[in-house]
Amino acid sequence: MSKTKQMREIELGMTNFDGSIDDGLAEALQAEPACVCAPHFGWNFCGRVWFEGGKFHEEVFVYCVPQKVITAETLHDLMGAVCEEFGYR
Repeated sequence: MSKTKQMREIELGMTNFDGSIDDGLAEALQAEPACVCAPHFGWNFCGRVWFEGGKFHEEVFVYCVPQKVITAETLHDLMGAVCEEFGYR
């Protein structure tokens, strides 16, 4: 079962379209650890990002199938790690 399935998705997020992370996303995720998640849209994948245990995590999906959870200290580092593996588009 998906780690993020039970979490509430917030309106802020990240996108590979222009490599942006919405202002306030880190704070919104940190305010409700393991309770809320946010989308990360890429060309060949979609991810759900959350904060737990002092780190940011992203569950990556390809064609709606969970592939991997990637963890990083910051949202920028997380976006870079996910894009390195699943593509920058």
